[in-house]
Amino acid sequence: MTGSFVLDYILLTFLLSCGVFQTAAACGGFRGLQFFTGRVFSIIFGLTVFTLAFAWFFLSESRNVPDTGLGLNGNEQFGYFFAGAGMGLAFTLAVSSLLHRNLGKSLGRLPRGLDALKLAGYHRCLTQAVREFRAQTKDWSPAGIIAWATFFWSRRSDDR
Repeated sequence: MTGSFVLDYILLTFLLSCGVFQTAAACGGFRGLQFFTGRVFSIIFGLTVFTLAFAWFFLSESRNVPDTGLGLNGNEQFGYFFAGAGMGLAFTLAVSSLLHRNLGKSLGRLPRGLDALKLAGYHRCLTQAVREFRAQTKDWSPAGIIAWATFFWSRRSDDR
């Protein structure tokens, strides 16, 4: 497999995932994940990135290569897709957190779950979730955590 094909595939999945995340965030009203404030503009941006990424990847050169030749086999394709989509998610979360660092600042307490992303940026939501988790687990001792984990895993193996 040529290195440029692998990099092109990772870039394709990165761009596709960024486009899908922007379109989904705009359609779902998750302002904390959008790059732009306008919902319609975010949808158009996401669909444009998605379309241009496909056009670039498939029109720039011949990509119909079987995996018995120089193509990607299924395992490699999964790994590269996972890497590209993961980078797209990390990029989306980082950029949207920077762009919306003040979104939801005046609210104080955010709702739990995905609904918080409708009112605040990802960083603010993550900070609140970690703060709540630490408040709930501050009295846990290491022995208590080990006992709980042992109970949890023994229950899971019984359910199989």
